[in-house]
Amino acid sequence: MVPARTNAQPAFGCYLGGHDALSRDAGAHFTGIVVLTLRGTRIAGVTPFLDRGLAPALGLPATTP
Repeated sequence: MVPARTNAQPAFGCYLGGHDALSRDAGAHFTGIVVLTLRGTRIAGVTPFLDRGLAPALGLPATTP
């Protein structure tokens, strides 16, 4: 998970590691984000968005080493 922000809320880019047929280590691939809704200092909600196309909009890489 990589820290991010969206709509002035804390969020995390989610990456899953895996291997593919072309490489021994394909790294981790962006799979979506998790957005936290805060009330004061507490987490009031956790909302996942499983959309690989969100990485560029959040300034996050599509893959990590």
